[in-house]
Amino acid sequence: MKKQMKKVLATGVIALFVFNFTACDSSTSNHSTSENATSEDHTGHADAGEALTNTPDLTAVSEEVKNQIGETYKSYITLKNALVAANPEEAKKGAQSLKANAEKVASAPVNGEAKTFISEQVAMINQHADQIASSGDIEAQRAQLDMLSTSLFSLIKATEANTETAYYQYCPMANNEKGAYWISENKEIRNPYFGDKMLKCGENKETLSVQ
Repeated sequence: MKKQMKKVLATGVIALFVFNFTACDSSTSNHSTSENATSEDHTGHADAGEALTNTPDLTAVSEEVKNQIGETYKSYITLKNALVAANPEEAKKGAQSLKANAEKVASAPVNGEAKTFISEQVAMINQHADQIASSGDIEAQRAQLDMLSTSLFSLIKATEANTETAYYQYCPMANNEKGAYWISENKEIRNPYFGDKMLKCGENKETLSVQ
């Protein structure tokens, strides 16, 4: 009986490992498919795979606004890389810098549709950056990254504020296997939700190139 129980437990552990590996592996196997398919969004950027985010065309905003969004993105990259490295203190600093830059975006001189859209995205960015900056727990910080990333990516895409290629990446295992997104400066996957536990789990879903 004991031997049978040990066999059942061992089988269960192996099955769980295979499931996790397969889920991640299936997402990376889809990567080549999405890379081969291209579409054009409203900005004229060539995207890898389908365009996941629909945004208004705010490319007419001033260079001042675009530059400030660019600074916000730089702070985001610092935050994201700190989460990859499982460094909560650096993540805090990145979140604080990100919020400071995002607030400058919100106060920039824009009107109408642009003002409404930018204000909405900045509010979401600040909400989640606040949560990261006030927590010393890496998992709690990571839980805030998905919505923050979605809002910032939408802001960058709408305004074409990126001065380098930005990759919108996805991990199907994050967020309790509901999946979650992040933005990266590199095409190569470096997962901020799991760090070195599942560093390469994920795929590129959408790419914003530079004109």
